[in-house]
Amino acid sequence: MARIVLLGFGDNDAAEHFIASLWAAQEADDNQTEVLQQETVAIGAIAAACATVEALVARPTTYCECKIVGKGRGSSRGKFSAQTEDWIRTQRFGWIVHKRCNKPNRWVVRRFVHQLLAGVGIKNLLPELDAQLYPPTADDVAEERAEARTQEERDEIRSETDPDQVENVIPSL
Repeated sequence: MARIVLLGFGDNDAAEHFIASLWAAQEADDNQTEVLQQETVAIGAIAAACATVEALVARPTTYCECKIVGKGRGSSRGKFSAQTEDWIRTQRFGWIVHKRCNKPNRWVVRRFVHQLLAGVGIKNLLPELDAQLYPPTADDVAEERAEARTQEERDEIRSETDPDQVENVIPSL
């Protein structure tokens, strides 16, 4: 199990400098000990002077791997029926877990922070800060354009479906 620490900053610049120093320290190589030391001192100083601990949240690291099938799926030997399976909320952490294995859904574990923020309708500002601190290079822009072109081509192919084929796929009422 992991933890998420939510820090509150009264000053936006201090929060952004904290994140920039943290990212710089995480990206420093082993031979950049001076940079690592400077950034570590900056992180500690900013956190001690400007941050308050707002929350400590438990983050799940394992997920339910039970075989749960819906109705009408054929053989269900060794599997659990979706109609009889229950999901319950844990008292200590407040997670919704499968009643048999006491583990949360795979989607919740993989996208925990996104689910946490989306549940209360809050926007994550880290992508904006990342774009400010590390502006995209010309290679990044060219790569994004190439990906957009291939996606547009796929969309065009999907939209150019023959209407007669569509009628055959969708039965008339």
